[in-house]
This record gives sequence, structure tokens and C-alpha cells, in this order.
Amino acid sequence: RFCERRERQRARTQRKSKALGSHFSNSKPASIEQEGSDCSTEADSNFLLTGFDDMTTFENKTICLVSRYPFWTAFRKFLSHLHILSGSVSDMPLERCISHLLLSVPLPKPGGHNVIVPLPALNEPMVMNIPPEKDFPLMDLPYQRLVACLEINTIVMIVLGMLALEKKVIVMSKRPSLVLDVCELLRSLLFPFDLCAPYVPRLTEPFKSSLDFPGAIFVGIWDDGSPH
Repeated sequence: RFCERRERQRARTQRKSKALGSHFSNSKPASIEQEGSDCSTEADSNFLLTGFDDMTTFENKTICLVSRYPFWTAFRKFLSHLHILSGSVSDMPLERCISHLLLSVPLPKPGGHNVIVPLPALNEPMVMNIPPEKDFPLMDLPYQRLVACLEINTIVMIVLGMLALEKKVIVMSKRPSLVLDVCELLRSLLFPFDLCAPYVPRLTEPFKSSLDFPGAIFVGIWDDGSPH
């Protein structure tokens, strides 16, 4: 009987050991798989791309106003207004100001009332007006800029002795905005005549070969200090 009891105990211990072994053999791969899945999810989460709506990007943008009417001073004020707003903490987006100018502000009528657009960033409004049809043409630039750069005798010589006789005239300056203003003001002094020669108030580098044109030409060039 003692031997039988001993054999039974051995059989029980063997069964228990087999059961424990099978349990550990089944549980270890599961834990390894779980750890592997956790590592893969962490790796995937590290390589996930952030949605575009959740990102804040900063880009350099250029805003250009294109119009059939030469409102040079008014447009410069408006662009200066946008430039100040872009560097401030204003809640008004730039697109709102641009859409207001393009969609809401009416075009002034010839000989009518002035169109005034308030510009809070400049504390100065933008004023646009068109003279009557039988009056002087629209010129939104002050002649003080022309007189401050050139003498009266030089202005008369350029307008009457060169532009009116359709000769080649090249205006150069180290200030880009001054080139455009001087060319526009000189051309306006031809009234009631008009310029028949090719006119480019701001000639860029890729088109400087047009200076070899044998006929009359009226261009403005920005002198950036380069030797060529």
C-alpha cells in the first residue's frame, strides 16, 4: 500500500508539472506577441504624420495689386497698411482687407466724389478719385518728387527735346520707387500728346538687351551698384 500511495503521488506531481509547463508554454508567446505589438504601436505613433489642420506654418508671400488705373499713392498706402498688419497682433486677417478692397470698395466715377478707404494701421485713409473726361489725365503722384530730383531746365529738355522728338531716354536711380515715379511724371508732361515710343518704367535684368533697340525708347533702370 505504501508503494501504491507513493506511485500515486508521483503521478499527481507529474500531472501538475505537465499542466504548469503547458500553461507557461502557452503564456510566454502571448506575452512576447503583446510586447511586440506595444513596440510596433509606439514606433507607429512616433512616425505618424501630423494633420495639416494641426500644424502652424510660416511662409513668405508677395502681395501685388494690379489695376488699370494708376493709383500709385493710394495703392502704396494700402500695401503699407497690410505690411504693418502682418507684423502686429491684430485679429483681422489680411485676406479680409484684400477682399474688402476688391469686392466692396467701388471704383470712383470720372469727376465724381472721392472714394475714401480707412486704414487704421496708418491713421490715414486711402483716397481715390478720377478727374473728369475733358480734364487733365489721372496722376496720383506728387510733382515735388520730380522737381526734387531734376532741375527745371533738365525736365524741359527731356520732355520737349527728347520725348517729344521720339529719342531714346534712359532714367537711372539707386531708389527703385523713384525710377517709376520720375518716368510717370515725365510722361504726363507730354499732355495733350501721348508717348509713341516703347515705354517700360522699370526695366528688369532679363530684358536689358532691349536697350540696343535702334529706335526711340523710354525706360527706367534701377542702379543696384553692380558693375555691369
